[in-house]
Amino acid sequence: MIRMNEGWLLRVYAAQQEDVPKRVERVAAMAEQIGLNRGPIVALVPSDKDCGQTADALRDQVKSVIVLECPGSPNTDVLNQGLQTLANLGCSHAVIASNKAIEAVTPRTMFTIERAVNAGACVAGVAFDEFATGVQEGMILNTFAAWDLGMATKFGGFVTEHPTKGGCEEISLLAKFCREVRDPFIAVIKDPKVVAQVMNTTEAQERFAKILTSKVSRQDDLLKHEGITREQIKAAVISQM
Repeated sequence: MIRMNEGWLLRVYAAQQEDVPKRVERVAAMAEQIGLNRGPIVALVPSDKDCGQTADALRDQVKSVIVLECPGSPNTDVLNQGLQTLANLGCSHAVIASNKAIEAVTPRTMFTIERAVNAGACVAGVAFDEFATGVQEGMILNTFAAWDLGMATKFGGFVTEHPTKGGCEEISLLAKFCREVRDPFIAVIKDPKVVAQVMNTTEAQERFAKILTSKVSRQDDLLKHEGITREQIKAAVISQM
């Protein structure tokens, strides 16, 4: 059995200074949930979005994570810097997780991902709550996804995001996998009992609702840009676990 040597990527920033403590608290909670025995945890702080204090606060208060400040888009440039960092640390897989997915970070989930890797998966996405429908059809989301790190870096990482609304960067890498990998390569890990954790503020709730309602149209725009269809991605799903 292949043993995954995964590393974790958590994106975090606070546009306003007063929000820094909340962001630090959520990273600390994620790091505790992940645990030190599951590989290095890298907190990626998009410096172009941040107020300038989050990285130092994380370094001071969450000693279990590696903190990197990176310029550029959180969805492409910053994530790709994280991929390269994990590759330099000798990791075999990159697990990208949002704090919304904290309830899904469990030994059962990680065991199932490892089992999927041994079944030939190059990427595994966790389907839960509002995200379940699309992910079950292979539309993996970086809300919680594990990527074969060697292949992801070889294929250039996350190249394109939605030009006006951002996000959906996963499609650019999924499209590259579809073009280069002949066999089905996507595994879907289902956990319908998990509920997305969204901060209980009006701003956070409204932003989450906006992300959900625009997700399909943004994906469709990028699928068209990449010259790939939902049917092709669905055909690349090897299993739902």
